[in-house]
Amino acid sequence: MAMSRKLPDEMIEEIVSWMPVKSVEYHRIPNSPLDLPKCGTSTAYALGYDFASDDYKVTTLSCYRGVLEGDLFCTFVDVYSTRIGFLRRLESISHNGASPIHDFGVFLNGTLHWLAGKYYCSPSVIVTVNLTDQKFFEVPIPTITTTSLLCFYGIVDLKGYLCVLGNRRNEYEIDVWMVKEYGVVESWTKFSVVKNTFPFCPTPVCLMSDDDIILVAPGKAKLIIYNKKKEQQREMNVDGITSKCIRIRTFMESLVSPMIGKETEGSDYIA
Repeated sequence: MAMSRKLPDEMIEEIVSWMPVKSVEYHRIPNSPLDLPKCGTSTAYALGYDFASDDYKVTTLSCYRGVLEGDLFCTFVDVYSTRIGFLRRLESISHNGASPIHDFGVFLNGTLHWLAGKYYCSPSVIVTVNLTDQKFFEVPIPTITTTSLLCFYGIVDLKGYLCVLGNRRNEYEIDVWMVKEYGVVESWTKFSVVKNTFPFCPTPVCLMSDDDIILVAPGKAKLIIYNKKKEQQREMNVDGITSKCIRIRTFMESLVSPMIGKETEGSDYIA
């Protein structure tokens, strides 16, 4: 679980105390001297596990809109190692920079993924960072041939498959596109169509079956079970979820603490 570093210690401790476990450890990441100016910068975050180095890494994707390093738009990727307390800035991508569309990424196959928009009316792309070799590259989104106005607005992991979400606003429908073979652009397949009856675009959380999808509807702050075969929906009642709930993430349980044997006295930085 990741929380904003802007939260005070007492608030973090209170949030952590709500978790249904006997003991909890948390790691506060220090402020980075590599931070970009807040004005004109959009940033997304993600947490992933590097299997090669047995290390949990916090990665940020930032796009700076200003005159920096001689270019108008620059994209930066910063990777922080929780094992050794070390922050590294990867090589900046200064050509037609990609700006994250939303503030969280998807970890899959040892790689972090973000949905990003590009300037100058270019199509959206999936920006990825491999945590082992720390290579930054882009993956094209599905090629749409329909005349419907489709806007890609989200990226999720459904049963180990990378999916992007598209909103056909003039038809009030949401398409879920799934890449069946990772890394193969031609394998993008439209997985399902959800009738959009919500004030804001819902986000799939997980699959209950081939037909039932659990959605979180931000406008209603509720969980919805949508049956794509019957095109019906019903609310899902879960203890502890209140009207203040806006975002929900899935996770995989583990009995191994990411902090075992990884004490850090300080943090180092490299640009």
